Amino acid sequence: MQSANHEQEGGRHYQTDYQHWDFVNDCLDGRYLEGNLTKYVYRWKKKNGLQDVRKALHYLLKIREFYEADRITPPPIVRDFGAIDRFCLVNDLGPLEARIMKVAATWEGTMDIDRLQVYMQELESLAEITS
Repeated sequence: MQSANHEQEGGRHYQTDYQHWDFVNDCLDGRYLEGNLTKYVYRWKKKNGLQDVRKALHYLLKIREFYEADRITPPPIVRDFGAIDRFCLVNDLGPLEARIMKVAATWEGTMDIDRLQVYMQELESLAEITS
């Protein structure tokens, strides 16, 4: 029986040696909001372009809302920072996407959420140009 990493329904945009769900488990402790934000950042060039970037922005908005309402706390300390770099390298993410992945995995408060907002707006501008 093949592993789940060798099968994919609806395309090939996730089939790499270090897949996004492994990244979410290794670096985000399985966190849903950060996992979806990074999923859309990871795949925007391979699947839905600007729409995926805007979906990622939507998840960032929800992270901010939950944090400001004391409904979530920052993620636990990343155990393996090399995993973030490895994921970005294996999946050929650009420097902007890599910064977003790192901050999404390590944010500690409002300043980091604000930084993510700036990076995401840069990515949105890039996606608008390439669409």
